[in-house]
Amino acid sequence: MKSRNKTERVPASLATAMVAVFDESPEFSECKSFTKAVWFPAKQILEIAKLLEAGTHDGLRIYFARYLQDQKTHCETGNQGKNTLLLVPTKPAETTAATVQTRSRRVDDIDEITNGGSRCPDVCGGTKL
Repeated sequence: MKSRNKTERVPASLATAMVAVFDESPEFSECKSFTKAVWFPAKQILEIAKLLEAGTHDGLRIYFARYLQDQKTHCETGNQGKNTLLLVPTKPAETTAATVQTRSRRVDDIDEITNGGSRCPDVCGGTKL
């Protein structure tokens, strides 16, 4: 049995097929909200890595999200209604005698939620999948 936390390499051919299937979803073609990829700058990733290295956080949860229709700051940039990713560091869940089963659970650190990636399309240079 594979460990759920083991890093698993994905062959490029399989990754390409997985991206293509996501692209073919009727929901995305109808509403034109398809986002192929989100690129995050190294500085942002390193800031998250510092949190993890400090020992107060134990992982990173990545949420699929969509910019809301009424997010005026995103309307001007063309992001309104487009898909994005939210990066959320996690902490170990506190456990008590009554909640021993939560030992393997992690909780989101909602004070550290970040976005800030560049969405493709519109910024797609260098994509290979």
